[in-house]
Formats: sequence, structure tokens, C-alpha cells
Amino acid sequence: MNNSVSPFRPLKLLVFMSCMLALFSSAHASSISYTLFVGSAYGGFSNPDHGRWDYVDIKNADSGFATDAASVFNWGCSRLNCQRGGHSSLAFDGVGSDSGETGFEASVGTLFSLGSLSYSNMPTYRSRHVDGVDFNLGLSIYGVNYEFGYMFDIVNTPNNGEDPDDQISLLSLSDAQAFEPYIFKFEGIKYELEVVGLSIDGGNSYATSLSLAETSSVSTEVYARINNVAPVPVPAAAWLFVSGMIGLLAVVRKRR
Repeated sequence: MNNSVSPFRPLKLLVFMSCMLALFSSAHASSISYTLFVGSAYGGFSNPDHGRWDYVDIKNADSGFATDAASVFNWGCSRLNCQRGGHSSLAFDGVGSDSGETGFEASVGTLFSLGSLSYSNMPTYRSRHVDGVDFNLGLSIYGVNYEFGYMFDIVNTPNNGEDPDDQISLLSLSDAQAFEPYIFKFEGIKYELEVVGLSIDGGNSYATSLSLAETSSVSTEVYARINNVAPVPVPAAAWLFVSGMIGLLAVVRKRR
């Protein structure tokens, strides 16, 4: 009985090892090859932080309504009657959220606009303790919906004095000081949504807060990017696989 090992068997193992490594690398490459996201954005306000006698009003109409419809948060009012207007306000209109609008096309790692945010600062009454409002940002990517939680911190100053400007700051709910990227899965792969900030110059510069004088208004855009989440390094996994195959090959050679 011949117990010798065929000289071609180690070669077959090497071929098998190469094929498996190629398949492993191909599968891993396909898991990070998604580079373009197409969809729309929408937003709404909720849970205003205010005092008992403050006037607040929310109308969320950003998604699925007529063109240029927006979600609006109003606070404070004129001296005579809150129903006559004179509110300070935030209004968000997401990209592609309204009927007939074009959405976004965002490559991984590149900046894109989520929509427009308008801020109006009026000399209001009944707004003394309005300190903020939650902002719920939604993305629809190829028909799959995601929601992310943020908040607007609001600083209302007296209508006179040396510093009459009011201020808004857009913050992550998970971190009251700065933006924290949110992790989400698309087709089983992890990505992160990174909101960069507010821009009043078409994306040339960004800020997380805006100061505005009384009786003034400003229109900004909210910019973000979608980033890859780093997977387990391919070289480490690949070398582990190769080491196992080399060990198996050494056992076979020892039996010869």
C-alpha cells in the first residue's frame, strides 16, 4: 500500500488557497463598493422647551405637500395679539421633500445639501423662556427611510441693550456641545451621516450657530455627508486566512 503523498497535492492546495483568498477579497470589496446615494430629506419640529406663558406653535408640513411647503416652529408674538403674527421662527424645507421636487445625489464622502433652513428674529413678547426645540431629520434613500434626532438651542435676548442679537445653535441630541455622526445601515452595510453645519454662502463655509439682529431674517442650507464606516481591516483577515492555509500545507508536506 502506497502512503506517499502526491507531489501535486500541495500545488492543488495552493491553487485552492488562492481561489478562496480571491473570493474573500471580492466579497469584501463588494461590501464597500456602494458609492452613490439618491434620495430626499425632510424635517419636523417637536418638544419645544418653553415656559408656561410663552407662545409656541408647530406646523410640520415638509413631506408630501405642495412645492415649497415647510415645517415651521414659531415662538413669541407681537404685543397686541399672538394671532396677528410677529413671531420669531425656524422653517425647514428638505431637498426633494415636496411634490415634484428633485432630491439629492450624494457620493460617499462628499458634501451635499439636506435642505434650506430659514431663521427669523422678531422683537417678540411671551418668548422669554423659549430655550429650544427638537429637530427630527429624515432621509429617504432609494425608498428606505431613516430618522435622526437633533435639537435647536435658542437664546432670546432682551429687545434692547448692548447685545440685542438672538442666537440659534443646531446640535446633536446625543451630544449637547457638538455634532455626533449617526450610524445607519443600508443594504446591510454601515455608514455614518455627518451633519457639517449651516451655510449662508452656498457651502463655502459652515457654522453650527447663527446670531441675528432683531427684525432680521436669514436663509441657510444644512450640509452633510455620508461616510463609510471602517470595516475590519482586510489585510489582517486575509493574513489570518493565509497563515491557516500555510500551516495546513506544512502538515501535508510533513506526511510525505
